[in-house]
Amino acid sequence: MPNAIPCPCCRNIIYFDLALLLKGEAFECSQCHSRISLTPQSRPIVAEASARLEELKQKASRQLDEKPEKQ
Repeated sequence: MPNAIPCPCCRNIIYFDLALLLKGEAFECSQCHSRISLTPQSRPIVAEASARLEELKQKASRQLDEKPEKQ
């Protein structure tokens, strides 16, 4: 599923691939042509935050699966 962020200039939606963003790719707004990217220093921070978010999603999913149904 593609990720999306509002363009910082015109608020149009910019769709991006997180893996490519973490590799240094820039993504362009189709409306105003502004570009979003990550600085080399921020890439490991965003990668770690993304990994933690996925861990939390998996943990929450497991907890929902284990929760007994109410009768």
